Amino acid sequence: MSAGDLMRDLEATSIPAVMNLVRQHAAIGRQQQLPVIAYEGGQHLVTWQGGALQGDATLEALFDAVNRDPRFGALYSRYLQNWSDAGGGLFMHYTNCNIFGLFGLFGSLEYLEQPRAEAPKYDALQRWIEGRSGRTPRTPSSYSLTAATLHGRKYRHFEGVSRLRSRSTCFARVSATSGFPIQ
Repeated sequence: MSAGDLMRDLEATSIPAVMNLVRQHAAIGRQQQLPVIAYEGGQHLVTWQGGALQGDATLEALFDAVNRDPRFGALYSRYLQNWSDAGGGLFMHYTNCNIFGLFGLFGSLEYLEQPRAEAPKYDALQRWIEGRSGRTPRTPSSYSLTAATLHGRKYRHFEGVSRLRSRSTCFARVSATSGFPIQ
């Protein structure tokens, strides 16, 4: 199977099945006057906990290729538009930046300073945000670091960590509402 074959299959089967569920949930939400939101949204191409396929090098390479393919950005864009059209509201993508590996390819970026042109999921998400808000989101280099005190403990909150240059530091980027204790 090629990357193109997998993307065609995702578009023909997986995405319509998910959007059918979104429409069903949106209908229930309307009845209950509740919005439908996505928490940890996005693709889930992994072999982890895949039994005999766990760690399969050929399948891992296919998933890597799909996630890096510009056509996947277009598929992601259609997925996000379908989400909106089906009645979905807030969409919280699972993670902004994370290296690809056995446990998933969830990051919209693989490293903090990855060029947007080389990050099809990130580009699709940014274009979707731009289209919905009418404004351009901040770039990673424009984010700031702040500190706060919560329940007597000091926390450092990241809106972005552009100063961390190593590709292995993606994990340090968390939302402004998350944090970790300052040591």
